[in-house]
Amino acid sequence: LEPRDCAVLVRRHQEAQAVRDALSALGVPAVATGRQSLFSSEAAQSLLTLLLALAAPGDERRLRAALALPLFGLDAPALRALDDDGERLRQWQARFEHWRLRWQQHGPQAMLTDVAAQRAAEALALSDGERRLTHLLQLGEMMQEASAAQLGPQGQIDWLRASIDRADDADEAQWPRLESDASRVQILTLHKAKGLEFPLVFLPFAGIGRNPPPGPDFVAYHDADGTRV
Repeated sequence: LEPRDCAVLVRRHQEAQAVRDALSALGVPAVATGRQSLFSSEAAQSLLTLLLALAAPGDERRLRAALALPLFGLDAPALRALDDDGERLRQWQARFEHWRLRWQQHGPQAMLTDVAAQRAAEALALSDGERRLTHLLQLGEMMQEASAAQLGPQGQIDWLRASIDRADDADEAQWPRLESDASRVQILTLHKAKGLEFPLVFLPFAGIGRNPPPGPDFVAYHDADGTRV
């Protein structure tokens, strides 16, 4: 039995994301194949956080927000430790300054390629690291087109924000691409799954209903022996 043999059917993109995150935490490769724009993905928000940090090199709050991204992987204790480790903080500041200059001189695609190359080992150690890097680089390609329109760094940030606000899940040009998706568990919306067949199909939300009534998250009952279950 391989991941590709399994499909999980959901109603909404939020459910698809929840299933993908849960499987990822267990080390099971999965992909949400519903029609979702890259600009409505976590990757777009991560890229915006990174660009805001690069655009304001003196703002430690934005720097720390970027370092907390999975791409850099600093947890709360590691971020707190920067308060007492000035040398480590200066190293991160110098690295971000290098990326900022790279962005200004050669555009977002070259900068993100450099970031991905330096952070590849850490990112690929994550169960969905390949996907994170691919989405980031694909967004860089899209932003490069905006750069070609003579937009500066702030203009590119504004362009990304506007693209996030206008994300169109029906626009195929905005869909993510990843060649290895075929080997993963396929997470699809019920509408997208029409006409498809898989050896194993899971419907984790089928018993909840579209608009579940308020109440407990479980049902208690007795079996024939009177045992409470």
